[in-house]
Amino acid sequence: MSKNLAALLGIDSQVMDKAIAKLEQLSGYPSEDNRILSETKLNLRRKLLELNLDPDDTTPRELYYTLGSHFNSDCQQLNSIFEKKVTSLDHQLKLFVNIVGLVGGSQQVWVLKRSVAKNYLRRQPPKKLLKQLHYRSVESMLKREDIDELYAVLPYVESTPWQKAFYRVYSDLTAADLELRQVSFTAMPVKRWGGIRHASVSTTAALGVVALWPGAGLSLPGKVGTFLAALRAVESIRLNSLSLMGMQFRPDFGRQAADVFSKGIMQQVQVADLPISWQTIHNYYGNLPQLANPFLSDSYQQLFSFHKNSPAKSLATLHPIFRWWESNDLLSAPTSSGPVSLNIADNSVNHTKQLAFENRHNLHLNRSLWDELIARYMSHPGVEAYILKQFDKTISGSGVIDGRSDHIPNLQKEFQLA
Repeated sequence: MSKNLAALLGIDSQVMDKAIAKLEQLSGYPSEDNRILSETKLNLRRKLLELNLDPDDTTPRELYYTLGSHFNSDCQQLNSIFEKKVTSLDHQLKLFVNIVGLVGGSQQVWVLKRSVAKNYLRRQPPKKLLKQLHYRSVESMLKREDIDELYAVLPYVESTPWQKAFYRVYSDLTAADLELRQVSFTAMPVKRWGGIRHASVSTTAALGVVALWPGAGLSLPGKVGTFLAALRAVESIRLNSLSLMGMQFRPDFGRQAADVFSKGIMQQVQVADLPISWQTIHNYYGNLPQLANPFLSDSYQQLFSFHKNSPAKSLATLHPIFRWWESNDLLSAPTSSGPVSLNIADNSVNHTKQLAFENRHNLHLNRSLWDELIARYMSHPGVEAYILKQFDKTISGSGVIDGRSDHIPNLQKEFQLA
């Protein structure tokens, strides 16, 4: 069964066998991997019937294109929110920012004070940005421009050497330089920044800013992917914030904060050479109805106190048509060339980009299934103790295991359509 699970996760079967053996040993052999496979197989049959497909006589290719048709039909429903209200691309961006902010922007995060962010630009003047915006001095620019927008565009305007120098400035940060406030959303003006190549969504971790950019992400099918990407961007900022909260009393806090803000570095632990990311651990605790755990100290209670909603569930709050996708995060039809994912984020990539069956995207299925597998095993005290013992070292600074997330440009992270 580990071989089947490895194929769905895109992991080498021998590595997977070793990890499952360790998790089973620590948890008392509950066969959680087999349970997941059995449950997802049963749920897949139900979903196929809802699509009017025969579970015993549907080819993977047929399922893939049926999902595409279903996804595009649902996108038409979402577009009805916009079509009667939008007068321009800038207007559409601002409307989208407002909608994303209402759904995903209520949580507070621990980020740079804006006054501190301005001081860093005074210390390291962004000469190319000053020239592009036609300012002679940093003070003049800071007086007239939105600091969130300035930080969002820095990686696209300034050189790599400048960004490295700016990163070094961060290293003298103290906890007093940060504050709790809500995630900010900014619409990047088309006339000013429309010529810059970028993903539809980007984050500035230092300021807790999610920027939405003009482009293909606001096309009819792209709106769903952009919405999902924006929610993942919010989650990324929250994870960075929680990580910093846990490190605020370390003597090297400034360097750690600089790493998180400039590179997006997140701690990882390991089980039999397979990494378990900070995000996976957070997802487990964030999905518990109540946090009451004997292994967690008061500081951990703070770290894991933010409840997490899946992007698919958040999308369903925009339009009830998307409720069909809510329970699909773990579902796929296995094939010899890789699974056909029912995860809406994968389908957004596949059908927004019009990918052929052979080039289909499964990354979000892989991540969701891995998170669920670890969550199942972490519900057993032996596994939880094993993982938290490693995690304690990453917080205290002894034996830190660092791992980077998938796409990490300097100063900010970009999120593709989904």
